[in-house]
Amino acid sequence: MVVAALVRDPYLPTHGNPGYRVTHYHLTLDYRPGSGRLGGRAQIYAIATEDLANVGLDLAGLRPSRVLVDGVPPTRYAHGNDKLRIRPALPIAAGSSFDVDVRYSGTPRPV
Repeated sequence: MVVAALVRDPYLPTHGNPGYRVTHYHLTLDYRPGSGRLGGRAQIYAIATEDLANVGLDLAGLRPSRVLVDGVPPTRYAHGNDKLRIRPALPIAAGSSFDVDVRYSGTPRPV
């Protein structure tokens, strides 16, 4: 299994992951202007471009409260340094489609 390295973008050099190609995002947001609090759900549909033992997502300034991969809780997930690192219950084979469902909340700040 390969753990994909980050794609270097001149504007956001620590963002991205070349191990998959996103085909669709579905976002549900609940923003409270008075407090600046944001709650949300991100459903990400993707195709693995290589075998994946882990999936990395950018998640700055917010805390995940629930993570699912293909409707199943992952073996493990960790959040730090603006990244959400997820180890699915089963590795994802190159060419396979998969989805990640993340519920999160917090008070975002400019990146």
